[in-house]
Parts: sequence; structure tokens; C-alpha cells
Amino acid sequence: MIAIFLPASKVDTNLTFSARLRAKFSRETTQRVDILGCLSLLAASVLLVFALESGGSQYPWNSAPIIATFTLSGLSWILFITWELYLEKTNTAQEPIFPMRLLKDRQLTSMMFNTFFTGFPFVTILFLIPQHAQAVYGVSPVQASLSVLPLLLTSPAATAFSGVLTSTFNIPPAYLIIIGSAIGALAVGLAITIPLTGDSISAKQYGFEAMMGVGFGLSLSTVLTLGQLLVDRRDAGMVLPLFYPLYSAFSPLLLPLNPLTTNSPPPRSPPLRPNPSPHPRRHRRPRNLLRHAAQQPARLAHWCPHPPRVR
Repeated sequence: MIAIFLPASKVDTNLTFSARLRAKFSRETTQRVDILGCLSLLAASVLLVFALESGGSQYPWNSAPIIATFTLSGLSWILFITWELYLEKTNTAQEPIFPMRLLKDRQLTSMMFNTFFTGFPFVTILFLIPQHAQAVYGVSPVQASLSVLPLLLTSPAATAFSGVLTSTFNIPPAYLIIIGSAIGALAVGLAITIPLTGDSISAKQYGFEAMMGVGFGLSLSTVLTLGQLLVDRRDAGMVLPLFYPLYSAFSPLLLPLNPLTTNSPPPRSPPLRPNPSPHPRRHRRPRNLLRHAAQQPARLAHWCPHPPRVR
């Protein structure tokens, strides 16, 4: 769908729809697509997520499926990195999906790490808070989705505020990245103090979510804006496609490390078995001896050699 609605390579307003499709999917255009890089990156990410999510729940960590999945994922990562380096060193028509030359810039590399380590708490919290609200407090799915509103409302507000600070007040973007990362890390650390049990959502959880939204909005938006200014013009179009997967696509790699986001069933307790009585039933003395004697006179001699008379 994205390829269909992209503008054609040939700039001509008189082109028909079929001519535009032929121009988009022509041989010259398809040769520029890094197909092997896309497939290797997809295989490495999917296999790694499967191994981290299924290990210890569906399969043991030392089982053959988990070991094979980790091995194939590692080989896919090696293939992806090797192929991207090869495309940069050779004069081919294919454009690498991840230009390795961008890693030589220390500022851009530090911003990539900041985006990744800021993005995975953001994605994890978006999954964890609604699941925690449904599993612990027993709220409906609609109420669980409303529990993340403080995070989702303050994040775009902080994004707009960061743009005002950088454009109007000329505050260096590096300060906003540092302050936003510090606020986000502090809010995530404070979120650990939220009680895991209770009848309703704690009031301080909403305050921590607001702090997270402010931190994520200040840091992520500033990184995405500043990244385009640090590279050459030919690489400006690569920055956004490079940063977005770092906090939205690669961040789910760490989701399986959270036990609340896995699909493993809760541990089942062993079935309860009645404790054997130290005294067998045949040696147990009946509570009402007279009624027992009236109903079963044949067993009376076993309990009492001289049974009383029943009137």
C-alpha cells in the first residue's frame, strides 16, 4: 500500500495510473531496494523475540527449539551486518537499509542509544499498565485503556513544549534530551513503588505516568528533530526511518523479559490429596454408639464386647 501511494520516479503529471505503477515497480526502482537486508533484519528480530518469549514458558531454555532459534537469530544478525557493510564498500544500485557509516558519528550514535533505552520503557509501560489493571484490579478493557491517558496526554504536550523551547528560547536540544531522559528514568524508577495488590488503581500511578510522558516527550521528539541536522543531506532521509525502529520496532525485543507481558500460563498448583488418617476407618470408634448398635448389631461385638440394651 505504501509503494502504491508513493510518487512515481518520473515527474510527469500526464502519466496514467498504470504508467505510474510501472514506473514505481520498474527494474531500476526495484534494484535500489535492499531485499536481503530487510529479510535478514526481519528474521533476526522475529527469531530473537520468539526465543525470549517462549524460553522458560513453552519450552525449556536448554531445549532444541530455543537453542536453534537463538543460533539462527545470531546468524541472521551477522548476515545483516556483513551485508550492510558490503553494500557500503561496493558501488551497487542497492541502498542499504541501515547505513553503517552513520555509526561513525559519536553524537548520532549516542542519540541512537538514547532513543533505544528511552523507547523500550515507553513501549513496555504501554503494554504493562493495561494488563496490570485488568489482571490485578479486574477492570474492563475500556477502563484499562483509560488508565494510560496521563502518559498519552502529557507526551504530545511535552513534545510541543520542547519545540517552543528550542525555537523561541534558543535552548540547546542536548539539554532537553538530558533533562527528558532523567525525568523519564526517575519516573520509571518510581513506578516500581506502585503496589502490586489492591482494589483500585493507586493515585500516585497517574502522577508517575505524567512524569513519564513529560520525559519521553522531551527526549524522543528532540532526538528525532536534531538527528536530521547532524548528518549530510544525502543521509537526512535515513534518520527518521533509522530512529523510529529503535524505539518502536526494536523495543519489543525486551518485552519478553517482563513476566507480565509473556503469554505463559500461571503455574498450576498440584491437586490436593486428602491426608491419610493414622487410624483406619475400621478402627475408628463411632460417635453415637447406641444408634450404631441399633443399625448394625453385627459389628457391635467388635467395638464393645458387652453392648448396652437399646430401648
